[in-house]
Amino acid sequence: MSWFSDLTDKYVLKKAYKWGRGRARTKLIAFRTYSKEQPHLSKSELYYLTILTSDGFNEYTTQKLIDRAKEQADGYITTPTVAGTTLNLQVPKEPFCLRSVVKMMLSAEEWKLFDGKGFPHPNAIFEAWQAVDDTIPADL
Repeated sequence: MSWFSDLTDKYVLKKAYKWGRGRARTKLIAFRTYSKEQPHLSKSELYYLTILTSDGFNEYTTQKLIDRAKEQADGYITTPTVAGTTLNLQVPKEPFCLRSVVKMMLSAEEWKLFDGKGFPHPNAIFEAWQAVDDTIPADL
């Protein structure tokens, strides 16, 4: 029975990697297109336009995603509590770049796709993030 479990794990992780790679390629193409069409915009504004092209993201959710990626670059993320206040949680710092923004986008899409439960495999989002790292250059 262990062989079936291993086979299932490999299948799910491969699917997650392919999903992440496809999303990363699409966002990389969109980013490069926007940067050629509008070279006067800052990288933050280009990231905003890149994410805004995704289904399910409007101006508000896209701005929240960009703000969250900026917070992560500073080493914290603000999260609301049940009592109506907010907490600043420490997180590992990741540079504010296209990679981190796309990873945030994938996390948000995963949340929507699986109704807040996440991928069926606990390591699937990490495979998708690895695909982003393999696809998008670090200097963007």
